Amino acid sequence: MAMGNHKKQSQKSFWVATDKLTRTAGHPFYRKVNELLANEDFDAFAESCCAKFYAEKKGRPGIPPGVYFRMLMVANLLAHTDLFRAGIARSGSYNKTTQPFGFQSERRSLFEARDVYIQVSPTFFANRVDEPVLIIHGDGDSNPGTLTFQSEVFFEAVRGSGGTARLVLLPFEDHGYRTRESIEHVLWEQIEWFDE
Repeated sequence: MAMGNHKKQSQKSFWVATDKLTRTAGHPFYRKVNELLANEDFDAFAESCCAKFYAEKKGRPGIPPGVYFRMLMVANLLAHTDLFRAGIARSGSYNKTTQPFGFQSERRSLFEARDVYIQVSPTFFANRVDEPVLIIHGDGDSNPGTLTFQSEVFFEAVRGSGGTARLVLLPFEDHGYRTRESIEHVLWEQIEWFDE
């Protein structure tokens, strides 16, 4: 077929507003983790530990400490405990030394608090991750604290240390996943991961 001699086909729109997507009940693993954390009043504990670092009222509210630390702790729990048989880490910050002038409530620089930066960075303890970890990240993450290379390096560190890891990069996705295809793919990966 010569160029220009075929009927032009156009791709139909596949954009779906996220508020139109079906909400799922969530995965039993995360329901159980949330239940355990709620029973132990984790959010109140985390917020009380961080309270001294927060201003009374300054602009828009940030992520409550309990929520933030839940997102950060998956990789750290896998590195520092044997509580779980597997884990899923999504769009995380696994090496705080890439933010040398502070992160969250830590206002000291890397040069002032080197040990703190290392202790909260699971990449430095990847050799201790002996449970399988699924790492999912948007390929175009523009959040300066969670750039995509964070997941790539954590993945390589776990695998290079003999651990089991799978890295899934979602094309054209930022820190939060928006397309229906990506959301469905993430759900599929998570279900498959825990079904193995």
